[in-house]
Amino acid sequence: MNKKLFERLRKICAGWQLKHRPRKITHFTFILDGAKIISMGVNYTQKTHVKSEHSFRRIHSELDAILKVQIRGENKKYHMQNVAALFNSCTVANFRIMADGSVGMAKPCKFCEKLLEDLGFKDIWWSTEYVYDCSCK
Repeated sequence: MNKKLFERLRKICAGWQLKHRPRKITHFTFILDGAKIISMGVNYTQKTHVKSEHSFRRIHSELDAILKVQIRGENKKYHMQNVAALFNSCTVANFRIMADGSVGMAKPCKFCEKLLEDLGFKDIWWSTEYVYDCSCK
């Protein structure tokens, strides 16, 4: 991931966090088709979903981003039957924005990592405290 895209996504995260969850740590997931944002998901600690593999059934940002892609039925490219083919060409980028606005470790949990791999995403990226790391299948 290039620095320009990294900074663009980080600014989106920081702006969202400032508006909706000031002074709280927030985890974000972007599904990208090249540099185009297909979907953005956010962790929800108070909401649950039956598709969540997490033991507490909380909606992690990865699942939130995936679910948001699937409900966009108007655009044929993102219709349910096309989602698997779409994900094979897409990248996932995870960010953790800390309470002070800095970037933190955002590696997916073992449940979300398996979900992303099973869905066939091309690359999975996550932020760390120091640099931007990549995990590729």
